[in-house]
Amino acid sequence: MPEAGRQAFPEMEARLRSVDLSSAWRLMADLQVGIIVVPESGRLDRLVAVLTKHAEHRVGVSPVYSTLDGTREALRFAKFAILGTAAGAKVTLFDSSPLAVTAASTPEVMARIVSSTLGPLDAAADREVLLDTLEAWRDSGGSTERAAKQLFVHPNTVRQRMRRTAELTGCQLSAPRDVAKLCLALEAVRQQPH
Repeated sequence: MPEAGRQAFPEMEARLRSVDLSSAWRLMADLQVGIIVVPESGRLDRLVAVLTKHAEHRVGVSPVYSTLDGTREALRFAKFAILGTAAGAKVTLFDSSPLAVTAASTPEVMARIVSSTLGPLDAAADREVLLDTLEAWRDSGGSTERAAKQLFVHPNTVRQRMRRTAELTGCQLSAPRDVAKLCLALEAVRQQPH
């Protein structure tokens, strides 16, 4: 919410009704909660589009559930999704961002994973460059060429930075477990306040 007692989504019920989605909203002490009836999978895209258009603050969307007795767990998942919202993003779907949600849901565990995985980068003068390169490589599906285009550098530069990251962290970029560990630690680092 923007502030206590002020709705993050005023008139959202009417806005959703205009795209054939029924909803009910409640203002709580620290957030505004909505339950939206999504009768077909294609309508989830409509919901996300409306939320994104009107969101001024972070929004978390739980997985779809079929009966109201699933509301308590869904709310918990939506809160984790809010915490896992990436910088610059407004709406995070719990099911679409498992790394971000995992990193946000257990901060004390993630602090340990960050320390043990990326801690060796702390002494590197080019730490942020290495993390930015790792992020671009991850977001490019492990493609050096696409990461290079995203970073506006030569693919050999990306390869060199990734080799340096692997050497410093002791992770092998050809080992799926190591890559998963690096990606999870990176996600946790990106969620830390600067």
